[in-house]
Amino acid sequence: MGDVQYHLNFLEHNGSIKFRRIGNYKTFYSMDVTDIRHELILAVLHQETQGEIILYLIEHPSATQSDIAMHIGITSPTVNAHMSRLIEMDLVKSFKDGRFVKYLLVEDIEDIIHDLEFCYPSIWARLSNRLANLFLDLSTGYSEKEEKAEI
Repeated sequence: MGDVQYHLNFLEHNGSIKFRRIGNYKTFYSMDVTDIRHELILAVLHQETQGEIILYLIEHPSATQSDIAMHIGITSPTVNAHMSRLIEMDLVKSFKDGRFVKYLLVEDIEDIIHDLEFCYPSIWARLSNRLANLFLDLSTGYSEKEEKAEI
């Protein structure tokens, strides 16, 4: 760890990289990342649980706290804590639907998709495979329903 810190500090002092402290974590960025929103997105995607929540919200807009908790395998209070941080960063918003609180990504997901595709290609590949399977399942389900309706 000492070697890594030394080299990161060296790169930072030479103007090759920059960092932002978010909570207890220090996240490093290329100097090409100039937008604070992109910095926040990259920092969140870098963290396992919050990154998984963002991916889940891309796939399932308007998900509830219990939906997210079940999918990720963490408790609802833990989801609530993560969602509070994501809301504070203005990446996610919540709204009341009856007795449920639902969550949506703020604005357009294009920024997140762009950051995933270019900065986290392994996560992007996993997400695109999940989305492809989702679309295949939907198309198969629709064609089976149509066939049953015709019979």
